[in-house]
Amino acid sequence: MRRPRWYYIIGPGVLDYVDGFAPNDVYNAFYDLIEALQVGPYPDDDLSLGVLELRDPSKPNGFSAPFNRGLVAYQVMLDQPVIKLVDVFWMDDDGEGLDYGL
Repeated sequence: MRRPRWYYIIGPGVLDYVDGFAPNDVYNAFYDLIEALQVGPYPDDDLSLGVLELRDPSKPNGFSAPFNRGLVAYQVMLDQPVIKLVDVFWMDDDGEGLDYGL
């Protein structure tokens, strides 16, 4: 099966959380990663992204990818070129973690 050239991003809860609470460096790194994932969300698309497969039966075709001080989890829809963001986590400057999960 041929992969799409571009993937749409959904997950307004995750995006709203990053927009509202992420420090500038985390925010910028998150959106840089999202742009790269739109071109290729699978582990073998760009090895430098560090994408890993999620082993969660409730999230088929799920993956995670690191960014700056954080990690984003997402699913790639099998029947359409869509990436669904499902969770995000990052460490604050003081070592405390913040996360959003659906």
